[in-house]
Amino acid sequence: MFTRNINCTSAARDRAWFIDYTPFETRLEMPPFMPRPIPVLGIGTVELITKRGKNRHGANAHYTMRLKNVLHAPSLIANILGAPIIQDYEILTDFAHPQKGGIKDKDGQQVAYFHAPAQLLELKLSGPPVGPRLGPSTLGSGGEPTFFSVSWPSSEMERWYAFRTKGSNSQADTYTEAEKRWLKSHYDGEFHFLQTQGLNIHKDEDREEGRSIVRAMMEKDSETQKKLQSKKERRAKRLERSSARKST
Repeated sequence: MFTRNINCTSAARDRAWFIDYTPFETRLEMPPFMPRPIPVLGIGTVELITKRGKNRHGANAHYTMRLKNVLHAPSLIANILGAPIIQDYEILTDFAHPQKGGIKDKDGQQVAYFHAPAQLLELKLSGPPVGPRLGPSTLGSGGEPTFFSVSWPSSEMERWYAFRTKGSNSQADTYTEAEKRWLKSHYDGEFHFLQTQGLNIHKDEDREEGRSIVRAMMEKDSETQKKLQSKKERRAKRLERSSARKST
């Protein structure tokens, strides 16, 4: 199922979808349908073999889509194709059309299409012998919501990326404690700061650019504070000299 919620990365219920995997406990939130957080057991890469179109046949009828930073959440109602995919693909939706829309790559070639049980956009995957044998869909069977929104809290995203870069030997690859405090004080964290700069926390190059911007902004703040402090000191000295003259 596809969701445009900007705070939601992709998520899968079954560990078997992952081609690489890092155990990491975090959580998803899905109010109001599940007031309690949805536990996440790990994060990794998933490859999906999709059908390019309903009436496409032959070797070129299928496409392999690679999704990074996918959350493993066994208790989800359905697998989720999250908003970060729009950085690499164009998402088209059309509920008036039988195929309900599709996904195009950067060259404008269709790589997948949707159908929409219960008003939810379900990605059409390739079946055997090209793709895996799938169980029955959890959507469209009755009783499921026609809409739900799942989010990965920004604080949890930042915790994951900090964990992932923890082993780096380069100080430039991570924020210092002072930089983290500055981000929290001014923007409520890295995720929201990157949003203000039009950058994506799911892209390493965007996070690197964000760190450079933060350091430049902090340096500018430091220079401004030094100038203000110098101005205060000069003013204090003038007042001191003025008081000394009056006393004499």
